[in-house]
Amino acid sequence: MEGGGEVNASFLLGGLSHRVAFFYAPKILGGRDARKGVGGDGISRLSQSVRLRGVEWRWLGPDLLLTGRVAG
Repeated sequence: MEGGGEVNASFLLGGLSHRVAFFYAPKILGGRDARKGVGGDGISRLSQSVRLRGVEWRWLGPDLLLTGRVAG
């Protein structure tokens, strides 16, 4: 599944995601109204965070790809 921040949050926090992939590029984007990779209400405590296992990093040209399985 690929979606915007709200769809991604719904799947992650609803326990429907099994794997995730994040791309990191050598560019800085942001701002108050910037699009978010994961939206929703958020998680206020570190103990409630979505944890990943089997994390792998791979270079794709100048970009970095993180993949991992959602734990539990």
